[in-house]
Amino acid sequence: MMKFLKYLVPVLVISMLFISCKDDDDKDDEFPPLDRGNIEADAFQMYLTDINTHERDTVGFGYKSTNGNTNVDTIYWKTTVNALRKYDVEIRFFKNGTDVTAQIRNIDTKYINCYREFNTNDLRLEERDLDANSDILGLQTRWASDINFSTDGKGVIKITLNYQAQEKTNLCDSGIRIFEATVPYVIIR
Repeated sequence: MMKFLKYLVPVLVISMLFISCKDDDDKDDEFPPLDRGNIEADAFQMYLTDINTHERDTVGFGYKSTNGNTNVDTIYWKTTVNALRKYDVEIRFFKNGTDVTAQIRNIDTKYINCYREFNTNDLRLEERDLDANSDILGLQTRWASDINFSTDGKGVIKITLNYQAQEKTNLCDSGIRIFEATVPYVIIR
């Protein structure tokens, strides 16, 4: 009898596994499509305006090519000795050459634009514009550049535009990524 049970237990275990796997195969594992919103972006343009001199530079043009690579210009930030140099920065997004920034602003409570991975010894993100619910939108910002000899004055800024279908969380990683670019920068001393 013990010999019989010794062979019966493995057969039962294998049978149970087969039945459970068979049941899983019969189920529809399709996930619902992600809500990406109706706005897409494949390029951006940044405008830097020195708040003291009102000098405006069009910098940081970037686009995603058909093979998925992002081609971007380097941003050059000027500094002032013994003082922060401040800039108002506007970012605009495009799809196939058409500016979609106004569409993003029309439903601003669903979008967040973030800037990350820059060296805070070189650059400081001081202010960001808000949406209708007083959450971060990030299309207009104020930055400060500084002379800091402990760094080489070179780095990158990662720009991300996310769509958040539910309530916006003010977190850069939540929601669906609509656009992303890593932009090199140089602090001019």
